[in-house]
Amino acid sequence: MSGGPTIGGAATGSDWAARQIDALWSELREMKAARTLEAATIGAGGIRTATFDGTNFANPGTQGNYFGFDGAVLNALFLRAGSVSNDALANPVAAGFFEGSASATLTVAGSYLYTGSISIPTNFTKAIVFCTGTTGGFNASGTGDNLYCQPQIAGVNGEQIAAGIPASFANSVSASQAILLNPLSGSTIALKVWGATDHAGWTGGNGHLSAAAIFFR
Repeated sequence: MSGGPTIGGAATGSDWAARQIDALWSELREMKAARTLEAATIGAGGIRTATFDGTNFANPGTQGNYFGFDGAVLNALFLRAGSVSNDALANPVAAGFFEGSASATLTVAGSYLYTGSISIPTNFTKAIVFCTGTTGGFNASGTGDNLYCQPQIAGVNGEQIAAGIPASFANSVSASQAILLNPLSGSTIALKVWGATDHAGWTGGNGHLSAAAIFFR
């Protein structure tokens, strides 16, 4: 029998097998040249580069990249403009503030002259809070006295600041505080301003709070 196999009744030629093998080798060389996963291994746990020194998403190691069913570990990530939707970026942070004041009596023992709060947004777990407290009043005691001010955020006292006020003079004292609350608890962040004098009580005093919070998920 002469000739090689036939396809559709037409002889393919005696070198058909050799040509098929050459074609397969050519495809194999092209796939090898592409080297799409040259430095990576594929297993039941996912794809990982040869330099990946971790074990999985929970144990990422210090170098290399990993793509698995449990997550991805990347040394660096470049996202082209528009590759992340606005919905995915919606509200990663939130802000809140409080501003207010009230009349109060200043005493030697001291007291919280004014209180306020900032509401905690849903699903936020930590916050940076800034607060400035101010105490003021008129020194009608007949002698020089000291006026004190101290802010408080979520039960944590800030610095206590004092200033000398001559008799028959009005003045105010301010003190600022910043704090990281992590984790957040409750539904609000409590704010207070404390004030006091050294030698005699002052009527007609006041307390003021000015606070802001930045919340993070």
